[in-house]
Amino acid sequence: MTSNRPNVFVRLILAITNLYGLVILIGLAARYLIGETTLLIEGIWSPVAVFNSLMPTVLIPSLIFIPLCVLLRRPRATLIHLPVFAVFLLWYGVLFVPRMPENLPDNAPRFTLLSYNLYASNRDHNAVIERIRSADADLVALQELTVSTADALIAELSAEYPHQAFHPVGETVVGQGFMSRYPIMEDEYFESGLGQQRVLIQIGNHQVTVFNVHPPPPSTLGADFRGRTDAISEILQRAIPTEGLVILAGDFNMTDASNDYARVDQHYDDAFRQVGMGLGYSFPDLSRRNSWMRVIPPIIRIDYIFYTPGLRPINAWVSHTSGGSDHRPTFAEFVITAVK
Repeated sequence: MTSNRPNVFVRLILAITNLYGLVILIGLAARYLIGETTLLIEGIWSPVAVFNSLMPTVLIPSLIFIPLCVLLRRPRATLIHLPVFAVFLLWYGVLFVPRMPENLPDNAPRFTLLSYNLYASNRDHNAVIERIRSADADLVALQELTVSTADALIAELSAEYPHQAFHPVGETVVGQGFMSRYPIMEDEYFESGLGQQRVLIQIGNHQVTVFNVHPPPPSTLGADFRGRTDAISEILQRAIPTEGLVILAGDFNMTDASNDYARVDQHYDDAFRQVGMGLGYSFPDLSRRNSWMRVIPPIIRIDYIFYTPGLRPINAWVSHTSGGSDHRPTFAEFVITAVK
C-alpha cells in the first residue's frame, strides 16, 4: 500500500506558505487602507505600525515560497505570493543593483562619517575604541554615551580626534557625543524623549551641520510610537530651517517602511539607500551574548545617515561587527558638491 506521508507533508508546507502569504497581503492592504496612526485602543497604535517595523524581514520568506510553489506546481499558491514578492522587489530591489560611480571633481572636499550607538550597558571600551579606529572616519556621532565610555574615548582617541563634544548622562542611554578631525564651531545638546545633539563642523571653506539624533524606541509591546514621532517632530523643526549642508545621523528606532521615515525622507536623502548594497541591517546585534543567540544576525535597519543637496554620498555601509553594542555602526563617505 502506498504511503500518503509525502502528500501530508506537502499539504502542511503549502498550508504554512498560504497562511503566511495571506497574512502579509492583509498587512500590506491595511498599510495603505488604514495606516499606522489609527488608534484601536486608547494609548495603543494600530498593528500596522508593528507590521511596518518588521520591514523588510517579513517580506523575505516570499523569496523562498515563490520558487517552492512553482516547484510543487501549485499555481494558486504562487499567485498568493507574487504580490508580496513584487512589493519586495519594488521597495528593495534597487539595493541589490550595483550603482555606477559618478564623475566628481578630484579636488572636491571629501569626508567620512560614522554613526554608532554604543549601547549604554557595554563596558568593553577597548572593543568600542577598536571599532571606531578601524572605521577611520573623520566625523563620529555617538549615541548612548556614558560617563565611563566618554572617559575611555578621551583617554585613547583625543590625538586622533582633537575636537570632541561629549554630553554623557551617568551610565544611561540619554548621553550623546561627537568626535571630529575638523573644528567644531557650535555644539548644542537637548533632550526630546532621549538625548539629541547638534554640532556645526568647519570642513575647509564649508560648514556642515550634523544632528546626532536618538528618538526613543516604541513602547507598549512595540505598538506605541508616539514618543518617537514627537522626538522626530522636534528634530525636524530644528533641522529643516537650518541653512547650508545638513546631515541627520543616529539611531532613529524606525524602519524605512514607517511613517516617521517618510517624514524625514521628505526633506533628506538616505545615504545607504542611495549608494549602499544589501538591506543594511543594523539591529539587534546579539554577538555579545554568551548563548546560542549570538549567532542570530540583525533583522532590521534602524540606524541612518540622511543628508541635504550639496552633499553627495559615494559610499555607505553597515559594519559586520558591533564592538559589544547591540547596534552595528553605520558609515557614509561624502563629497561636498556645493559651490562656495
